[in-house]
Amino acid sequence: MGFNKFVFLIFYLPLSVSSLFAQINMEEVVVTSSFVDQIVSEVENPVHVVGEDEIQNDATQNLGEVINNFLGVSMADFGAGVGQPVIRGMTGSRINVLNNGVMVRDISGLGGDHVNDIDLSDAQQIEIVRGPSSLLYANGSIGGIINVVDYSIPRELLDERTLKLSAEVQSVGDAMGTSFAYRNSYNNMNFTYALNHIDQGDYSVPDHIDEDHEDEIINLIHNSDVERTSHKLGFSNIYDTGYFGFSISNLSSLYGIPYHGEDSHGDVELHDEGHEEERIFSTTNSDVFNFEGELQLNSPIFDQMNYFFRSTAYTLTEQHEEGMHDDEHGDEEHHDEDHEEGPTLFSNDANELGFIFNINNSLYPQKLVFNLSDEVMLISGDEPFLPETKSEELTMGYYISADASALHFDLGARLDRINREALLASEVRSFENKNASVSFNMSTAISDAIGVSLGISSLERAPSVIELYMDGPHMAAGRYEVGDPDLSPEVSRNIDLTFSMDHDDFYSTVSFFNNKVDDYIILMDQSEDNHGDHHDHDGLILGYYQQDNAILKGYEAEIGFTTYLGDGLLDFTLGRDAIDGKFSDNNYLPRMTPSRNIINASYSSDSFEGSLTVTNVEDQKDVSFMEQATDGYTLVDFHLTKDIMLSNGRSFSVSFFGKNLLDELARNHSSFIKDHVPLPGRNLGFRVHCYF
Repeated sequence: MGFNKFVFLIFYLPLSVSSLFAQINMEEVVVTSSFVDQIVSEVENPVHVVGEDEIQNDATQNLGEVINNFLGVSMADFGAGVGQPVIRGMTGSRINVLNNGVMVRDISGLGGDHVNDIDLSDAQQIEIVRGPSSLLYANGSIGGIINVVDYSIPRELLDERTLKLSAEVQSVGDAMGTSFAYRNSYNNMNFTYALNHIDQGDYSVPDHIDEDHEDEIINLIHNSDVERTSHKLGFSNIYDTGYFGFSISNLSSLYGIPYHGEDSHGDVELHDEGHEEERIFSTTNSDVFNFEGELQLNSPIFDQMNYFFRSTAYTLTEQHEEGMHDDEHGDEEHHDEDHEEGPTLFSNDANELGFIFNINNSLYPQKLVFNLSDEVMLISGDEPFLPETKSEELTMGYYISADASALHFDLGARLDRINREALLASEVRSFENKNASVSFNMSTAISDAIGVSLGISSLERAPSVIELYMDGPHMAAGRYEVGDPDLSPEVSRNIDLTFSMDHDDFYSTVSFFNNKVDDYIILMDQSEDNHGDHHDHDGLILGYYQQDNAILKGYEAEIGFTTYLGDGLLDFTLGRDAIDGKFSDNNYLPRMTPSRNIINASYSSDSFEGSLTVTNVEDQKDVSFMEQATDGYTLVDFHLTKDIMLSNGRSFSVSFFGKNLLDELARNHSSFIKDHVPLPGRNLGFRVHCYF
């Protein structure tokens, strides 16, 4: 879509789509991961909360796709199976993905082709905190956090039984999904169970010619299939002085890797039509046990203690298979004799224990936080590019919130003691560091309608195990990656300034941020002329983990209005985000999110809600070494939901949705495979929820 059409849409939308808008939740929303201000209306930090209806009534997607239309937030995709979150230009281990406030211990930080092991089928809400202010939240990091809150362990007694059956169909990849959820209470005990399954074949894209196969028109991304199944069983007991509960969950998936760079002969391995190429796919399985509770202490020092324990056993198996795969991937039999190379097994066994103490002080809410975690990662098989690594982390944090006259203050300080070790060339290499981080936020009301918030943060991040110890071919990513055991911790110094206005039916927010990161760690691709004397890299792209000082700066701005229309509420917003990332030598950081303009029109009434979103992504010409520019594109999405009550007290809802309605050829600049694997084309579908 050209610029003139985009401008036309800006003026046309308010007049033409007054019946196609998303629900506005006027109820009080609690940010469960916050250590300071838990009511969303009191939170002054850059934060988004995605409600349950918005998640459940739209298409089933990966985590990155669900949050992609929020200002300051995007994704780094690797086909349909993977959508890693990007917040203000940062991704990977700089973004912590949480489930109910506790770190998700998968291996997504080991590469852009690895999925975030999180299930959204029974999500209550998703909390997104942008930037280093996330230190004021559970497990904050220099880039931000994504916290998925679900119903598995209810913290209050359920007031009614819930029995929900759901079914879903999507046109892209002929996707089909089913889910089941049950929640009930008996005496003071809650019981929950959720089951979800989604199966999607290879997805279609608009007709185009790939630069590596200029004699063919491509309209289907082979090997982009996804299949995922999850189970969650939970229990909680509510009593006068608190609660305790546990949950057991299993999540398994199979997804194809649609592009994997070059093979050892230098030939491009792209799964396009007519090429009998090698198929690479990944299967994952995780078993997670959670135990958590709350206890009223009523002691002179502490009045409440929250505690949790999580144990995770996670595996990802990356396999190779010769020849094109059958579209009916669910019937595949992946026999070892069909593999060009044997499977590679990634495993992560992790345990985490935590305590949160409320300090007994009625004037200034204060908390002490203690976390202890250990992880053992191992890669074995044909591509053991990372030796067995062990990590131990001990965290101690202090948090306080205070009001002084017209000012409100939030302060968080944290000390992390981190130990990592690996066996390299018969020698144990260790990394030990003590990180000190602090985040301070001050806010005030300039007038009844205008507020201002200033956040200042200094956070340290220790190098991840892959950045330290990686050395070998990562075939799915098409790279030979080399870490550096002598890397230093990153130090992020961030200033975040936000102005907000809320007057009658109009509101606006603008945030400016400047994040200076010393010793920024980045995987930099090397040309044949500058990779030095490193041993043979099998014809793959050679990438080194290197360090340099960097600055990431930008803004997010939004203006909107709300008004009653008929028996419902109409909301219209126009937003824009932009980010600029450079190294100290003024060269650009790779894979930076382009500037975006996002229009959203939404409407909700007692039994109807819907939305129409237009996302205009601009060209990205500020590129790094060995990186190509990316053309802009415009995506138009919608969803409509109608609730129907039956005479017997039962009800059901029907949702219709559409993604990329204009069928635009869209390449996500944050993706490692953007030059060869576009985003999906037009996708239409519907979901049905039946409540008993």
